[in-house]
Amino acid sequence: MSLDRFAILIVDDEPNIRSGLAQGLAKEVDHVETAQDADEALAKFRQEPYPLVIADVRLP
Repeated sequence: MSLDRFAILIVDDEPNIRSGLAQGLAKEVDHVETAQDADEALAKFRQEPYPLVIADVRLP
């Protein structure tokens, strides 16, 4: 299955990591969203369930 069928949600509190991952993955997939914390990520996930979430394991 091709990755271009997926939307990805990236969750990280560090802006450089968040934007770097988003820029790199945007070349490979159709839709990339970002969130800076768990609350923002949950709000976005409730609106659109993402098949793939990449999350920092040490969010504040």
